[in-house]
Amino acid sequence: VPELPLKFYPLLSTGPSIQIVACFTVPEADKIQGAMDISSWMAAGQLQHNVGATYTLDEIVIAHQSLENGMLTGGAVILI
Repeated sequence: VPELPLKFYPLLSTGPSIQIVACFTVPEADKIQGAMDISSWMAAGQLQHNVGATYTLDEIVIAHQSLENGMLTGGAVILI
């Protein structure tokens, strides 16, 4: 997995957040290569997905709001 060197503490004081960016304009070959890379990292145990919170289906609005407001560190899991 490629690493990006960052000056962590100065960055932390700016209130950073990570935003997901759609990749509709990425060439198809790059999308395929990206999917292959992610799959191989997962198979090798090099990639982990952080679960920020788990919600029931009745709590889906709260889950969505938590994601929108940046209240979760990780994703929201909806139990169906």
